[in-house]
Formats: sequence, structure tokens, C-alpha cells
Amino acid sequence: MNCYVIKVICGGEKYAIWISGEQEELVAKNNRILLFSTCGEAEEYAKRADLPLTAQGGVKAYDIDALEAMCKEGELLIPDHEILRFWEFFCDVAYTLSGSFAGNGRSFILNEIYDKLCMQIYAANDDDVFELDRSEYELLAGVLSEGARLFRENTLMAE
Repeated sequence: MNCYVIKVICGGEKYAIWISGEQEELVAKNNRILLFSTCGEAEEYAKRADLPLTAQGGVKAYDIDALEAMCKEGELLIPDHEILRFWEFFCDVAYTLSGSFAGNGRSFILNEIYDKLCMQIYAANDDDVFELDRSEYELLAGVLSEGARLFRENTLMAE
């Protein structure tokens, strides 16, 4: 098991603890994702809870406010690897909350889009092109907007 402090920009800068193991999840309390005001507070909590923090060369950031603004406009102006990173983050949020997220119980169409994103990012042959079309990006904007809402509505500031 590895644990990481992550930065989440969601109505201000906050921090959470991500647990990477057999299943990816975030630290939660009362079925709400626990957020901290500072990175130091998150680190102190992890120490008290015997969660072994892993150094990762900086804190990964998830700007949910910016993502929501882009989704509202229907323009995902971020690289595909960032779209995939948010998608996987929201899957982990849903797992943590024992909730549902459209990106988790993928439909056939979402499964194809997910596969295209993965192939586009991780394809061994650079000649292969797995581009998404505008309608797929619009569908992704809806899926990621749902994930952002799930996160925003299910957080709890640590005391």
C-alpha cells in the first residue's frame, strides 16, 4: 500500500490522501472524502493514522474548479492524458464512497472512448491515430462534470 497527499482545487486549495493498493481510494470519514486545509495537516493525519506516505516528487494537483468550468462550456481544453487522469480519479472517488459514476460502470460507448484515450496515450506505434471526435468530447464533458459533482458533494473538512 502506498499513500500520497494530493492537492484538490475545489472552492479553494485543499488536500486529500490517496491510498494506492489493491483498490485505489481516498481517505474518508462518515462516507465523505476527508479534506485538509494544508499539506502539512494531511501529512500529520497520515502519520497519526499509520498511513505510510510515499514521496512522489511533488504533490499531484486536481483542479476541479477549472475542469467544471470547461465542462460547462463543453470545451475540454486539456490534454487527453489529463482527461484520463480525472476520469480515473473520479472512479476512485466513487469507489471510496461506494457510489456510482458513469465512467465506472461504462456503457459500450464510454468503454470505446476510454479505450481510445488509453490507446492514444499509451500506443506503442506512433503511427496509430485514435482521435476522439467532438461528440465524444461532449460526452466526456458530461461524464467528468458528474464526477466533479460527486466529489464536491461528498467532502468533509478535517477538524
